[in-house]
Amino acid sequence: MGCAGSTGTNEKNSSENYIIAEFKITEEDLEEEQVIYNSVNNVVHEGEDEEGVDRGVRECEIKINGEVIPFCQDYKFSVAGLYKIQYTFKTPLIDASALFFYCQRLKRADLSHFQGQKLTLVRDMFNGCELMESINLSNLDLQNVTDMRGMFGSCASLKSVDFSNVKVKKLENISSLFANCSSLQSINLTNFNTDNVYDMSFLFSLCPNLKNIDLSYFNTKNVINMSNMFHECTGLENINLSNFNTANVTNMEYMFDFCSSLKEIDLSNFNTQKVENMEQMFGNCEGLIKVNLSSFNISKANIGGMFYQCIKLEKEGIITKDNKILVQFEKDTKEDDYDE
Repeated sequence: MGCAGSTGTNEKNSSENYIIAEFKITEEDLEEEQVIYNSVNNVVHEGEDEEGVDRGVRECEIKINGEVIPFCQDYKFSVAGLYKIQYTFKTPLIDASALFFYCQRLKRADLSHFQGQKLTLVRDMFNGCELMESINLSNLDLQNVTDMRGMFGSCASLKSVDFSNVKVKKLENISSLFANCSSLQSINLTNFNTDNVYDMSFLFSLCPNLKNIDLSYFNTKNVINMSNMFHECTGLENINLSNFNTANVTNMEYMFDFCSSLKEIDLSNFNTQKVENMEQMFGNCEGLIKVNLSSFNISKANIGGMFYQCIKLEKEGIITKDNKILVQFEKDTKEDDYDE
């Protein structure tokens, strides 16, 4: 975990631009010579990376439990315990992608003093932080960020996320933002600006502890991909998508697949005229009793296995104007297998 990069001119006092991360190191970790690799500087360095993206310089000072650590290699811990590490950035970052990627011993993170105004990418920023229990995003400014893919992917211990005070304006891709957050129980996206978002695929995929999701305030007019959006949200009981504009969506495959606790879902406001794939859209929704598809246009869509393993759903529970949907239901409920 080292510091790289050349000295630059500070736009603000460096003490005002920092992230505090708390790591938990166990005796077992010491036996395995557990280290913290400094992705802050070493995963991506000055210049262009393999994707041709200019990420600028990640220049920082690192303090561990208040002590400045002047090293440029992996940091090996000698004693088990909690370590508070402060990353103080000398210049605002352009790209925070993979900043703490796969930091498996990261327990808490505080971004309340982090300057994000110049950031454009935060892709996979905390992806794979399996032990992270909490994160403070208070007053975080991400108004220029366009790519937030997988930012919290596989944060298996994270129970709640509050985005209500986070400034976002230019987001385009939030695919897999919370994918595989298996402990996530509550999420506040009240002021989350999705006006420019085109990809919401896998957004909440594999979040089995989410019981209620209200996205009625989402602007989805530019979204193209909603595939696997709620895939394997097995604990989901209530969902509000009442204001979803799906006029440009082309992919809804596996959108609610394995939402086995959902009893009812109202998609009567959905415009599906451009949708090409609805394969297994409600597959394995074993608790589904009623589904309102009264506005569905499936003229362009593959609806194979649309109701696969919907074992409690009766024909009378499907509200639709298109007989093809009922024909598919009968096929899915009469056959164990289906043709793709």
